[in-house]
Amino acid sequence: KFLNEVHRGGRMPENLVLSQDTYDKESAAQAGVVTDSMQHLFDTDNMKKEVERIQRASDTPMDFEAGVKEVKRSKHYGENELTMLTQKLMNGNPDDGIQGENTRWKFVQGLTAVANEYNTTRRNELIEYASDLMK
Repeated sequence: KFLNEVHRGGRMPENLVLSQDTYDKESAAQAGVVTDSMQHLFDTDNMKKEVERIQRASDTPMDFEAGVKEVKRSKHYGENELTMLTQKLMNGNPDDGIQGENTRWKFVQGLTAVANEYNTTRRNELIEYASDLMK
């Protein structure tokens, strides 16, 4: 039963003593995942696609009032966050990446600026939603 659980990726017993070799192999495997992920992320084709996505968003005019209503309907952002978004878009602070014409890119930058005001978990949720608006 024990070998079956381990083989299926089940939980290891807490009293199981693992060798240093096992820890080293696990660390090497995790390092391999990070290396592979970074190589994929910074692959030339992926970088080109991301640049194209940003360029499309930068070239797409956007009515911010309609955008705020869309975000409100999505229920991803609360009232306070929507107020912050509106203020950030109106202020157009280059430090927040918010400058230039009213485009989808500028709107997404506003959403990201709001997200950056929060803790890691909430920030990640809001940034993921903002990124989805560029697809």
